[in-house]
Amino acid sequence: KNKVHWLRDANMLPKKIPHAKISVFHYQSQWFGRGSVDERIDNVASKLLHGLDRSRANETKTPIIFIAHCLGGIILEKALLMSRSRQKDFPNVYPWIAGCFFLGTPFHGTSSQSKAMVLASMAEVAGWATPSTLLKVLEKDSEILRSLLTEFSFMARDAQIRLLCFWEENDSDLVNYLIKGITWVKSKERIVDQSSATIESFDSLSLMADHFNLNKYGLGPKDGNYTAVSDELRETAAKADGIIKTRQN
Repeated sequence: KNKVHWLRDANMLPKKIPHAKISVFHYQSQWFGRGSVDERIDNVASKLLHGLDRSRANETKTPIIFIAHCLGGIILEKALLMSRSRQKDFPNVYPWIAGCFFLGTPFHGTSSQSKAMVLASMAEVAGWATPSTLLKVLEKDSEILRSLLTEFSFMARDAQIRLLCFWEENDSDLVNYLIKGITWVKSKERIVDQSSATIESFDSLSLMADHFNLNKYGLGPKDGNYTAVSDELRETAAKADGIIKTRQN
């Protein structure tokens, strides 16, 4: 299947933004440990910050642009809030954040039980929680998601961070995610629709992709979705120094 990795392929993002240092954060299921879903989110967000802060400790400080897909965006929201409130612990992160790109992040949850089940199943594979515990969190405008987004949006506006949300135009094939014994789940559905994947008063763009391919660009540099995302990344990178200076002033 798709063997092109847009973050590593020499003809893709490394060529588009040649001076960028591109890093990928992989979280492991054992990091989540026990406890409630929000406690586990805190744990992984903290791991992200510790790793990023250490990697930048002995380097010339450069602006940071984050890219997150699906539930990774929830982790990123929490991590950025923690980076601001704990600047003494993570001095190399918050002052340098210039942009955040979200690909299909369910900021507002979903009113569809079938969609919530798919997202919950994805989270179970990653080690977040069992589907039953996460379904409550993924309910439309759940308290956890609403509170997190309210605080995050305020911080992003105050810090003048450039946020851009991408949402899927195509339905996803859910055959591999159907739960055994449940026959009413649709075989194709929009997993995270525009209303859930966007944040009021921040920029958003649609991609001609299903949920699972928002971050996969099999046609290489000529892929239309890649062009849309990478052009915005390049523009944000060009403006990043100005964003940082404005905040520091």
